[in-house]
Amino acid sequence: MALDATVGGASSNSYVTRAAAETYFGDRLDVTEWDNASNDNKDAALVMATLRLEQEDYDGVRADQDQNLKWPRYSVYVDGVYQDSAAIPRVIKEATYELALAILKDTTLLSDTGLEGFASVKLGELDITPRFRAGGSLPAEVDRLLRGVKISAGHISRLIRS
Repeated sequence: MALDATVGGASSNSYVTRAAAETYFGDRLDVTEWDNASNDNKDAALVMATLRLEQEDYDGVRADQDQNLKWPRYSVYVDGVYQDSAAIPRVIKEATYELALAILKDTTLLSDTGLEGFASVKLGELDITPRFRAGGSLPAEVDRLLRGVKISAGHISRLIRS
């Protein structure tokens, strides 16, 4: 399947285009994996990053019931600024770029064995060591970017009176 970054599209599978990602990474020092990846792998990383971000819960509601992805959304504020419901917010785009790069650097981020939460598991005399990962199952930088739009435990939504 080809990368489709149509905003609000019924078949969209990415929040960003490869061209936009190339621009984003253009001035960075730590992007060797991005630079060395084929175009197909870059597209796949962007799609996989988007699919992973789709697993999160966000403020607001989908802008259109027929859109394939969770963004764009209505009733979302970032740093007190109302976000355009016909666009993907900058923080979502940047989270997609950063997660795509993280995936290219470490494909185990996509592993789903059920044991990702543990550093070690021993069966004889049961010895389980939990793994601490800052920001849960997302890389810390991605989690920081999403902090203002992601619903998490203890999240308080903004109440607006009309």
